[in-house]
Amino acid sequence: MGEKFNIRQAYDTLEKVFGDAIEYFDTWKSYQALWDIDLDKVFSQLGDNIDNWNQLLKQIRQGRKLFDSNEDFKSFGGLEITYNNVSSKVSNKYD
Repeated sequence: MGEKFNIRQAYDTLEKVFGDAIEYFDTWKSYQALWDIDLDKVFSQLGDNIDNWNQLLKQIRQGRKLFDSNEDFKSFGGLEITYNNVSSKVSNKYD
């Protein structure tokens, strides 16, 4: 009986680790739009509307917190997500 309980715990732990890693990866993946975006389209859509520009800048500042980390990777048990290349490319584009 005890052996089945330990196997179940191991599966539960793996599911949690992978679930956390997938959630974290999806967060980074959602920022792919920042890399792919055509800045000319942004300029043409926002035009001279200061309120729209302010809103965009607020959103960029909030999202920037993820990129301003001193870390190059995030560890989930034995699983590691390395993101330093992506972070530096996106930061450089918007700096």
